[in-house]
Amino acid sequence: MSWRGGAVVGGTRGAADGGRGYDVVVSERDGGGPDWVREGMRQFVGEVRLFASTAFDFTLHPTRFAKEWATGARHALNPLGFLATAFAIVAPCEALFAHVMHHDEHDSTLMSAALGAILPFGYFLLVGALQHGVLRIFGTRRPLRDSCAMALYAGGGPATAARIIIGFIAIAVWERTGSTEIRSALTVSGALLLGAAMLSFSLFYFTLSSALGGMHYVYRIRWYHIFVANVVAMLGTGLVFGLLHPPGSYGLHLVIQVGRGGHDWQFGIAG
Repeated sequence: MSWRGGAVVGGTRGAADGGRGYDVVVSERDGGGPDWVREGMRQFVGEVRLFASTAFDFTLHPTRFAKEWATGARHALNPLGFLATAFAIVAPCEALFAHVMHHDEHDSTLMSAALGAILPFGYFLLVGALQHGVLRIFGTRRPLRDSCAMALYAGGGPATAARIIIGFIAIAVWERTGSTEIRSALTVSGALLLGAAMLSFSLFYFTLSSALGGMHYVYRIRWYHIFVANVVAMLGTGLVFGLLHPPGSYGLHLVIQVGRGGHDWQFGIAG
């Protein structure tokens, strides 16, 4: 315990800040309990800074980030904490986009809206799991959780940023044309939407592929192995989209529908 400016301060450590430690401030003047407002703001600012630095470093240097993270040399926000922060950022943005473009006026249950916000992050995990399965065949011995962690960093960082940018572009197109459907890529609005969707798709797969390359390099995993893993992940998630039609915004993705008896296969791209 120590005294600071008329306040009793006790140093503690907790899981909330990753063991970095924080001070609990107890007011002596009004006889109140711990100053949870100041402490909460301090922890909030710390988590936001760590989220921003993690997203920035992963986006710019995914290979180096993955190598350092795997050896414990990289101080980064826990993947689940990173996911939770990304969700807290994207959920209100999605609600804003839906309100501005009047998508919230459509018949939609509370469960459907909740799934629409959560499932895109499940999609990122599925991509990482499918890729890991392929890399396992090619010889990696890293656990599944490592590949899934990189998928969460790629989905919660660059993909989430691109998702928000696409939302604002969609609002601009909506205000101009009254629709966000791409009827022609030759129009300005169509080119903007298609370009943004392709950028988001490319950014997610590029950063994730680079991170997996750095993560599994010691097991002789090379770019062509990751290329095969990407193809399998796209086809696997395409089958899931074609079968389940889950609610939510997933960016550009493949949709594969199989007819009865497996004789009629339909391939499409949605975004």
